[in-house]
Amino acid sequence: MAKYIDLERYQSSTVGYKITFIKNGAGIDITNYKIYFTLKLKKEDTDENAKINKTVTIHTDAANGKTLIEFLAEDTEDLVGSYYYSIDFINTADDSEDVLFIGKMLIKKTTRTERE
Repeated sequence: MAKYIDLERYQSSTVGYKITFIKNGAGIDITNYKIYFTLKLKKEDTDENAKINKTVTIHTDAANGKTLIEFLAEDTEDLVGSYYYSIDFINTADDSEDVLFIGKMLIKKTTRTERE
């Protein structure tokens, strides 16, 4: 069952999200996992029309269940407001899949407008 968590970030920030897959208190091997981050204006929007679509297949420490969803400044430079997001996975070894996190993401406008 997905955990509902609201997120907040600033426009053009490069903050990423670290996720660790744990079972019985220990990290599990996620070598064959694809992790998806999807951000939509409306829940019913198609994945093709999502504001952000990220797929992670190379993990920071797959054997111990650790991965990172990275963001570049340009991922959110044109986004301000409230959006729906989900973080899902598919285990390509056995085709199992699940939704890890869902919620709303508030992207706030930054004070600084010039970047070098």
